[in-house]
Amino acid sequence: MATIAEAHFLEAKGFVRQYREHLSNFPTWEARAHAAEWLVFPENVGMHLGLDEVAISQGELYTVLTNKARHGKQGALVAIVKGTKAEIVSEALRRIPASRRETVQTVTRDLDASMAQMATTCFPNAQQIEDRFHVQQLVSEALQEIRVALRKEVLTEDNAQGKAARERGSHYQSPRYEMGIPTRRYWQEVATCCSRR
Repeated sequence: MATIAEAHFLEAKGFVRQYREHLSNFPTWEARAHAAEWLVFPENVGMHLGLDEVAISQGELYTVLTNKARHGKQGALVAIVKGTKAEIVSEALRRIPASRRETVQTVTRDLDASMAQMATTCFPNAQQIEDRFHVQQLVSEALQEIRVALRKEVLTEDNAQGKAARERGSHYQSPRYEMGIPTRRYWQEVATCCSRR
């Protein structure tokens, strides 16, 4: 509303106040008393739901339940609950009639145990699917750990061979990979490039 007011050269604060108190149905909105804690829209329940947590502002966490068939458009929001505690969120989600909750076939969620508990409690017939993003994130982290360990191992071995060659008074050349990149120089260039970024 403030953006609309500014676009029409109106005082934003006054316009927002007028809209909230007179033009909108906010003063008589039936959910007004609990809207800061939870909002549930049972009519938006579909067969495939997504359960996730979001930080809306200043680190406040909310649990959001969406209808995946709506693809983020009108009617996608099924519920939004302040916080991530399984008991509190489950209590709000149980406000959706049981007949509707039992029609849900899948709930896509992150890997958090409290999300699994919410899905099991509120949607007993639904198959739970772990969110692809979180699974990919775990795989990426594991690959990064392996890459770092292998890099450390190669550099340690290369340094040891270089030191042994210097002690013998001979010249040591790092082994080359198929691409012709010497081990030590390659990792030094990678480290330099990363530090620049």
